[in-house]
Amino acid sequence: MTDKELDQYYDSQFDMFITDGWINFIDDVKRAKEALPRIKDIKGAEQLSFVQGQLDILDWVLERKNLVETAYKDLKED
Repeated sequence: MTDKELDQYYDSQFDMFITDGWINFIDDVKRAKEALPRIKDIKGAEQLSFVQGQLDILDWVLERKNLVETAYKDLKED
């Protein structure tokens, strides 16, 4: 990826993070995370594994903005 392409990538990411759509999406993801069963309510290892996978994905989405901002900052410091 060229420097110009990389700059365009980050610009589009930052543009996305300030849209109403992104903000609404993150609110939906937070509600989905809150709706997951509590650990004490999980019945069995299979359900625990499934819920852990869901949490991993939801946490990744919720951290996306921070991950992109950190990567961009690190890139610009180099």
